[in-house]
Amino acid sequence: MNDKSLFFRYNTIFGMLIGLTFALTSFIYFKTGKSIAVNPQLSNVIMLLSIVGAFLGGKRYRDEQLEGVISYSKALATCTYLISVAALTFGIYTYLMYRLNPELLTDYRTIFETALKQFYAGTGKSEEFLNTLTEASMTPVVIAFSEIFGKILLGFVFSLLIAGILKRNEIQKVDDELD
Repeated sequence: MNDKSLFFRYNTIFGMLIGLTFALTSFIYFKTGKSIAVNPQLSNVIMLLSIVGAFLGGKRYRDEQLEGVISYSKALATCTYLISVAALTFGIYTYLMYRLNPELLTDYRTIFETALKQFYAGTGKSEEFLNTLTEASMTPVVIAFSEIFGKILLGFVFSLLIAGILKRNEIQKVDDELD
């Protein structure tokens, strides 16, 4: 098996597990009556899960498949890929949640509309324009896509730091083994 197929096989499964932890966390919030529509607390928990998941997944890949040695660029690619797969998994879950729960979509639209009205207050934008913008941009597909894009973007930023922590060359590996 070549390095690329090993990389994808090994990291896709772990990335999906990270995404499932995002979905499980969101579902627990939903079932306990907490809003999952634009919830900063939920976003922070998922962000923490992203950091921990990328670190653990990258470390696991380095130690188990690369014999404890990984370059910065390969660590960055690994972490970014893990988060991308997790984000796609969570995006599918998000689409299904908003598609199957009309009241959830209504809550999201209400929050979004309120934010738009506050943002555009005093700018002369008509109520009709804001309503059209809300209706056109607040579909389950758009919400899921925005979740995917946001998670990948934020995950990449964290991956820049995590890759620096994970990178390890042969000399560092020998030093760690001697300790």
